[in-house]
Amino acid sequence: MVAALGTALALSTASCGGSDEESKPDPVAVDLSEFEKAPVPDNLWPIVREDMPEEGQPAMSAPLHEEMAWNAMYRITDIGGRVDESAHGKCPEFEREKGASATCEVRYLDHDFKARITLTEVREYTLNYRVEVDALPVTREKALHELRMSTLAEYAACDMDDVEIVDPGNPDDKINCRAFGTRNDLLHRVTLKPTQRGPYEYPGEVGSATPIGEPSSSSTP
Repeated sequence: MVAALGTALALSTASCGGSDEESKPDPVAVDLSEFEKAPVPDNLWPIVREDMPEEGQPAMSAPLHEEMAWNAMYRITDIGGRVDESAHGKCPEFEREKGASATCEVRYLDHDFKARITLTEVREYTLNYRVEVDALPVTREKALHELRMSTLAEYAACDMDDVEIVDPGNPDDKINCRAFGTRNDLLHRVTLKPTQRGPYEYPGEVGSATPIGEPSSSSTP
């Protein structure tokens, strides 16, 4: 399982047409009523600590297991991309030493998660740790936001509920998405791949398209 480290968003695209003009397929029709329209964002969708509710944040003198319970909940919140006022975490007590680990329980958006925390470096006043979760929450607003950013397309759609839970160890557990940009009339057919690092990945294909219809209102602010 991948460690919880920050990284840039990755997009792998494959052209549907060859270099020969005669071999290029005709553009497909794209019904904009199946998409939500919003401006292309210029940054990712981070959840910073200042976004989290003050209530429940551990004090500087809090025991290690209480601090790590909050950090586990924060990591899952960052992956999901939506602050849940009722979210909470719980960790068993464990030693403050390098290599020590514990499996914590987190309740987020009415779903239960397990987060494995491992201390990777311990100093007198600071420590580093790794968080690995058993399932990845995906919220529609973050998915569409990062889809637009990665494809530079303002029209976006994903085949998903408001919240989806994805198994990171199951390659068949995926979410299909589409994005259409009017600047170059390109349709992106991609598969959303949530990661433990936070940003999502959108490998897929790109081809020409012709828009029809009107877009629906966007749920992304």
